[in-house]
Amino acid sequence: MGVALPRSADLVVALVGIAKAGAAFLPLDPGFPATRLRYMVSDAAPAVVLVDAATRNVFADCDAELATRAELGAPVPTSGATVGTYPTNAPLVGMLSDPDPASVAYAIYTSGSTGRPKGVVVTHGNLAHFLAAAHSTLPLTPADRLLAVTTLSFDIAVLELMLPLSHGACVVLASAEQVRDPRLLADALRTEAVTAVQATPSLWTALLDAADPDLSRVTALVGGEALPARLATALGRRAVALTNMYGPTEVTVWATSADVGREPGIGRPMAGTTAHVLDATLRPVPPGVVGELYLGGPQVARGYLGRAGLSASRFVADPHRDGARMYRTGDLARWTPDGCLEYLGRTDHQVKVRGFRIELAEIETVLESVPGVRRAAAAVRGDQIVAYLAADQEVEAATREAAAERLPGYMVPSVVTVLDALPLTPNGKIDRAALPAPGVAARGTAPASELERRLCAIFAEVLGVDGIGRDDDFFVLGGHSLLLVTLATVLRRDLDVDVPVAELMGIPTVSALARRIAGAGGGGAGGLAPVLVLHEGAGRPPLFAVHPASGLGWQFAGLKPHLPAGVPLYALQSPRLQDPDAVPATLAETARRYADEVERLAPDGPVQLVGWSFGGAVAHQVAVELGARGRRIALLAMLDTHLPDGKRELDRWDGAAAIEALLVELGLPVPPSGRAP
Repeated sequence: MGVALPRSADLVVALVGIAKAGAAFLPLDPGFPATRLRYMVSDAAPAVVLVDAATRNVFADCDAELATRAELGAPVPTSGATVGTYPTNAPLVGMLSDPDPASVAYAIYTSGSTGRPKGVVVTHGNLAHFLAAAHSTLPLTPADRLLAVTTLSFDIAVLELMLPLSHGACVVLASAEQVRDPRLLADALRTEAVTAVQATPSLWTALLDAADPDLSRVTALVGGEALPARLATALGRRAVALTNMYGPTEVTVWATSADVGREPGIGRPMAGTTAHVLDATLRPVPPGVVGELYLGGPQVARGYLGRAGLSASRFVADPHRDGARMYRTGDLARWTPDGCLEYLGRTDHQVKVRGFRIELAEIETVLESVPGVRRAAAAVRGDQIVAYLAADQEVEAATREAAAERLPGYMVPSVVTVLDALPLTPNGKIDRAALPAPGVAARGTAPASELERRLCAIFAEVLGVDGIGRDDDFFVLGGHSLLLVTLATVLRRDLDVDVPVAELMGIPTVSALARRIAGAGGGGAGGLAPVLVLHEGAGRPPLFAVHPASGLGWQFAGLKPHLPAGVPLYALQSPRLQDPDAVPATLAETARRYADEVERLAPDGPVQLVGWSFGGAVAHQVAVELGARGRRIALLAMLDTHLPDGKRELDRWDGAAAIEALLVELGLPVPPSGRAP
């Protein structure tokens, strides 16, 4: 069963129900591009996709049957639960004991070196063994409360949700907004009395640097990326205990663990898992000698869905045990004298960024599919993906569009540099060491005050771009929401000023930020305002961008580098972000409200509209409303949007369900009736 739900009670109920039924789930992250989601459904062929009002239209053309929670009759847990918190009345210890161990528990898609994602098939037996081993590493009890911060498309979410519920512990499901803002996450740690958290080093670093959380009652798990020594020291001093986890998706989430402070590197294999460091002929190497890491045991997954050749190349026979298999990780490692493993990097071009495993070849394949691109190379700079093209200059916008359409957000290059040719090694391969610094050029004027000078230096530090001027835009120069967290942290460190991340979203230039700090403007609603001014512009018809189901329009900042300078860009955001009572009852009422905002900001002349996903339907209705008022619509663009078919009127499209989905995604309470309060 495909699961295309936001972070909500429904998501937890769906996973537990599927597991107890002995069926298999396919995570379909609503934040992924619709093209990628439809590919996953086509490739995996689930019988049913569980959707809500916001995600139903994405899969309208797929062969799978679509169903909502209400249609399946699944209850939402309410008894004894607080907002975003899902306890169990009794441990679900036996929830995985009934299914056939050889049957599929889930298929999760990872980046693929061939240019298309590949599905890893994990059985119920794999999952049961993992949960048993994980409980030995993190022995949760009914008194524990684990804060879940990971998207379901990242397989460590399996531990976050299923391990607590299988032992009677409580899951505190962090909202998307809390995960984006470390200070909100720190508040959740305190108010929800959290006792355990699993997160990537990137998220832990942002949390510690930006929020100074109280971890005196928290057991911390870190994994998904290499653990930096500085972070290990800081977390080790604050948390009750700190465990470093390592493991590929193909060996069911985690395969080794290290008690930081007692064991070096990535530690020792978890219960039942075997680890071998082998040379090119599959012979063990001595301690201290570098080899490739192979993992075996009952957690080794079945293989790649529908990819027999690829499965055979990565899931190989175990020469140490008859009839057993090992997974060839592609990771370099060595044994320490005391029997622990040290991770030393990759044998290929696979990387991890913010905890996500990425095949750079997949990005390069997408970029090279664009007409005019002769060759492409992707690389990692800090926590950003950057791309280099041997191509004509005018293809840059087309490659960005192709990447955004076919790749999840964490794989879309933040900077694209066009070169006459890519540097090559003597044997004709791309010389990655010779790739230049990303070609981002600042174009602003010199700072007008000492404060602006210091802010220019801070922007340069955060973005890694020299020569920033007072009017250069943070997002045009490669910034993104995670870097906003870093910016807020550096502002507190260097200037002793506290500007919320949501507010920084609305003041992306040095000059605007300087005015905000000096008290001469800005502040207030910031990034949560009903209208977010992304670019002021002048002289051309304005572009109004309508938010998806989350209610936030931040993602439209990515349009800024591609619009003519004279086009004003406004993001229309849900009024519910600021005013809990501002909940339109119908789609038509929402459209009228947004049309009023359009006329307030652009009282005459033509207007342009763009909407993403659910926002595309709203943008369509806004265009109808403005047309009825006599306004000319110069552009109506709908991204990944499917309008209702047949004679069904747009007004009758399930607006109440859409509002309910919005409230749930924002982590707000929704009465059992499904009606907004």
